[in-house]
Amino acid sequence: RKNRSACRGAIEARLLPLDPVFGPPLGRVRRLCVEASSLRLHRIERGEAYGLASFLAAQAEHREGACERLEGFFEAVRQAAAAACASALVRFEESSGSGEGDAAPSSPSMAGARASEPAPAADGGVKRSFLQQAQLRAVCERIRAFLRLVDSMILATAHG
Repeated sequence: RKNRSACRGAIEARLLPLDPVFGPPLGRVRRLCVEASSLRLHRIERGEAYGLASFLAAQAEHREGACERLEGFFEAVRQAAAAACASALVRFEESSGSGEGDAAPSSPSMAGARASEPAPAADGGVKRSFLQQAQLRAVCERIRAFLRLVDSMILATAHG
C-alpha cells in the first residue's frame, strides 16, 4: 500500500501520464502488466490425478511457456521504456536547438554558426549553456521518474 501511494504521489506531482512522450508508454506498460498478472507459474488441471513423472513433465512444459511469455514481457517493457527515453531526449535536442535560431551571433567568431547550437567541447561532446544544462537535468529527472514509475508498476505486478 505504501509503495502504491508513493507511486500515486509521483504521478500527481509530475503528471507523467498526461505527458505526450511518457503517457502512451506508461499505458502500454500498464497493459503489459495486466497481461503478465494473469500468468501462472504452475499448471494443475482440476479433476486430474497426476503421478510424479506426469506432474513433473506437465510443469516442465508449462515452465517453458511461462519463461517465453516473461521474456516477451520484459523485452516489450524494455522497448517501450527505451523508446520513451530516446523520444524525450530527441524532443529536448529539437527544442534546445531551435529556440533561438534567428538570433544574431554574439561574437565575430560565431558569425557562421547559429547562436542556439551548442559548440563542440574539447572532449568531443557538446558544450551546452548553463540554461541548456539545467533543461537537460530537468529532462533527465523526468526520465528517472518515468523509469522509477515503470519499475514500481512491474514490482507491483510481480508481488501483487
